[in-house]
Amino acid sequence: PVQIVGLANTASKRLFNDTGTKIIPSALFMGPNTREAVASGEGEFTPVFLHRVPRLIRENKIPVDTALIQVSTPDALGYVSLGASTAVTPAAIAKAKTVIAEMSPNVPRTNGAARVHISQLDYVVKSEIKLREMPAARVGDVEKKIAEFIVKGDGTIGPLVPKKPTLQFGIGGIPDAVAAELANSGRRDLRIKSEMISD
Repeated sequence: PVQIVGLANTASKRLFNDTGTKIIPSALFMGPNTREAVASGEGEFTPVFLHRVPRLIRENKIPVDTALIQVSTPDALGYVSLGASTAVTPAAIAKAKTVIAEMSPNVPRTNGAARVHISQLDYVVKSEIKLREMPAARVGDVEKKIAEFIVKGDGTIGPLVPKKPTLQFGIGGIPDAVAAELANSGRRDLRIKSEMISD
């Protein structure tokens, strides 16, 4: 069977079942969309910190035969952009035997490690598909109360966010509520080092 490895939306029961078990989906991130497939044995999960994935790819501990990536249209010098997908994609491009790119004008142009010359792409499929957006998580009274406690404390315990913190956010109602509470707090001493952040 073919193994497909990805950060999210990879370990899908449908992918496993629709291909008659010819494709084994393997996720490097466990989210609500992958739990059922992994729990039922119709998908795999490798627990790993995101920042370690590029090294594992470079060391062939996560082998990459074919990298399926999404890029912008090229600039005048022939460079495309990986947009916001720079955490793992450069390592996958460097190690893959074959790089297949979906090229879309909807991918935002970013600089730095996100620039790749078109000569590094083996195949290009042009597309005008819109980028997927994650719907906002539900933030109810419970999430707001937890966020308020984290940011302000409760009178007995002080705030859980210290002075001059470096913050990392996850996905979900509580991280979104904490981000909103911090934004409304007036604090200006916050630093963020995160692979994702809410609006």
